Amino acid sequence: VYAYHEAIKESDRAAALAAFLSPASLLAAPTTPPVVLVCTDRTSRGIDSVYCEHVVLFDFPRDPSEYVRRAGRTARGAGGRGVVSVLVLGKQVPLAREIIDQNQKGRPVHRIPEVEGRW
Repeated sequence: VYAYHEAIKESDRAAALAAFLSPASLLAAPTTPPVVLVCTDRTSRGIDSVYCEHVVLFDFPRDPSEYVRRAGRTARGAGGRGVVSVLVLGKQVPLAREIIDQNQKGRPVHRIPEVEGRW
């Protein structure tokens, strides 16, 4: 398990990210425990791994475009068929439902007029 957030020195973040993305960790045997990167929004842009199979969002994004950025990690990896698990509470539920609805209909979720301005 690697950590990547602003409370960690930049050099340690870089080392954690390099270890997470290294071929040795990415090509581990099926019996090896999964490689996990616990991170904040510092990794929401510009960091890609074609082997990312599962993204867990602990803090639901405030707008659909941010959801797309965070969840998109799985689309680039896992043959475009990754899994996203999201923890949603209270006032976040309407936006989460709208994103699910748009996604199931094959519509873009980066802009959802029905919920814009509520967050």
